[in-house]
Amino acid sequence: MNIKTVAFVGQASAVVGGALVIVAGPIALLGARPIALACALGAFVPMAIAVACLFWLDELRAREQQAQRHERDRAAASGPPRHALDAAAALNAALSADPEAVAQLLATRVPCGNALALHPSIQVARDTDGRCTVGVLGLINGVLGTIPAGPRAGWGWVTCLIDDDSKPICFEVTDTGGDGVSPVRPFPAETRGGGR
Repeated sequence: MNIKTVAFVGQASAVVGGALVIVAGPIALLGARPIALACALGAFVPMAIAVACLFWLDELRAREQQAQRHERDRAAASGPPRHALDAAAALNAALSADPEAVAQLLATRVPCGNALALHPSIQVARDTDGRCTVGVLGLINGVLGTIPAGPRAGWGWVTCLIDDDSKPICFEVTDTGGDGVSPVRPFPAETRGGGR
């Protein structure tokens, strides 16, 4: 039985039990105490069903959350998604073709509001004063989604490595941090970053 069905049965049982309890009061006032007692006792069964449904709902929700966690962990353990590998490769091709243009795009950050900063996958920087800025890589990672589980859950899939002068060296798939495996580099070292 699914969560919606259990919730419906629980709610219907609570309504029936409540109605029987409500009916028992006026019947007792009219002097038909045995009928009122029967209504009150009859309310016990649907109310017990409603309470049982509450516990059952909690159990079903816990199982559903456990299944979702398992799926996220399985997805994280299976390695980076293909679209993240493809994105890193495309960004490295762009970096190889025109390192200055890519460097300027990456260096450009614009102020943004809290609505964008609270987006579940778009990567936004927040300074010590609480001001938020977003850049092109944050938007790209927003399209790619985030790492689903592990120490870096919520991080973007693509990382840009920069040199001491803040120039991009290469793009790579972000290390999830869960298995100690180094990042995936989709291009050989001699072709990354325009041959730098």
